[in-house]
Amino acid sequence: MSYSKKCVTFLAMTVIASLSLACLPGSAAAADQANSVETGLADQASSTETGLGEYLLGPQDMLAIKVMDLEETPNAPLRIDPAGNIDLPLIGPTHVADLTISQLRALLVEKFRKYVLNPVVTVAVVEFHSQQVTVVGSVGSPGVHQIEGPKRLLEVISIAGGLRGEAGSKVTITRELSSGPLPLPDARNDVGGKFSVGEIELDGLISGRDPSKNIIIRPHDIVSVPAAELIYVLGEVGRPGGFTLHEHASISALEALAMANGPAKTARPKNARILRVVGDGKPRASIPIDLSRIINGKSPDVPLQAKDILLIPNNVPHAAALRGMETAIQLGTGIIIYRGITGF
Repeated sequence: MSYSKKCVTFLAMTVIASLSLACLPGSAAAADQANSVETGLADQASSTETGLGEYLLGPQDMLAIKVMDLEETPNAPLRIDPAGNIDLPLIGPTHVADLTISQLRALLVEKFRKYVLNPVVTVAVVEFHSQQVTVVGSVGSPGVHQIEGPKRLLEVISIAGGLRGEAGSKVTITRELSSGPLPLPDARNDVGGKFSVGEIELDGLISGRDPSKNIIIRPHDIVSVPAAELIYVLGEVGRPGGFTLHEHASISALEALAMANGPAKTARPKNARILRVVGDGKPRASIPIDLSRIINGKSPDVPLQAKDILLIPNNVPHAAALRGMETAIQLGTGIIIYRGITGF
């Protein structure tokens, strides 16, 4: 057999083998597998484009939807109407609001099975509509904020002006259960069963130790950043006032004294007192504390609680002596200056 005839025979056998493989039962599974891979890649691309696959679609969002091998697929993007619907060829009005992109794709795959054997559907959000999130508490700009597209907790706090100095260590998120429960292990439902409520420690979130808590904030969520609890140091100290506890549930008396720049010269730390709230409408309890012994290491430090007042009294005789000495110094200095000017 000549060389040219051998080549023709080989090509003919190759074509026959290819046709035979296409008729095998496994070929349909192979096609399905190829479609699944292509679909998965489309979903991955869509999720990447939107930033987050957890985003819930809503009215006024604009979608680009394509069905492979279906000429009726619209070329122009579709906007979700105020009722949360889109109108697609062949399948008609479809409610898509409050679905994620993957959920919508799965829904459209089922609907288009009537017209395509193995529909490959791609969905992408090409325009996000502004949606409301309420941020209250110790942030720079509390109030209702319009956000576009999926945003995580730290992004929303940043949009609201960031945390103020008196912000506490936790943030509370309240979500309508109609939007799904919060993805937090300690989330709980309110008494009425309409809201999911959860708390997140800001320290671990901001430091990056617990990035999983930087959850997606959904439209109409309420983000509350309460002010930190305070303790107060009053009396004869360098800087009296209130001091935030931040992530600490309590601090010690010495720590509070250090935050207030220590005792003044006129202080009587031996007779210090802690004024503590014991109940609504009741007078504060007065707890004596000898800071002198604590400072000298002769007594253990005492923990303070939120709203405690550490009161450092005045040492009256010592204060009077200091005032007399200061007056004498001032008078003497005045005389010296006066004589230096007059020449006497």
